[in-house]
Amino acid sequence: MALKKDILFRNGVLIKYHKVNKVSFDNGIVSVDILSYSDDSFRKIEKENDANKKKYEELVNKIFEENQKPLQNSINVDGEETINDDDFRNTENVILWSNEANALVGTFDSDMNLSVMGLHYTFEGITDLSLNNIYNLLKKEEVFEGAIDI
Repeated sequence: MALKKDILFRNGVLIKYHKVNKVSFDNGIVSVDILSYSDDSFRKIEKENDANKKKYEELVNKIFEENQKPLQNSINVDGEETINDDDFRNTENVILWSNEANALVGTFDSDMNLSVMGLHYTFEGITDLSLNNIYNLLKKEEVFEGAIDI
């Protein structure tokens, strides 16, 4: 869920797509952080960046775990030669995963600072902390009056 409304900031940046990023509750005060984007295409880019970063981290962990295994014909701590192929480092996989990880570098750190703005709102006396209610409260704020749910 998100809100759609054209808002022109004082610096001339037009933002159109607004989503709740974080909701916190402390001593009866609800704090809401909003991320606003030039349009929904920047949110899609952000989702792709997040997916690429997650995939990269998974690959790095697989490489690390595989590199903990001994090379073939290694001797274990008891002085005996290891014989189970699963116990050996699969260098082909390490190379494959490294290439995949390297291809992802730079796909998740793109600078979106010019396309994303942060807004913050606080509400008191709110008992319904559902996301739907938070968006309804935001639509009552002057800046989001007339916004539509998307």
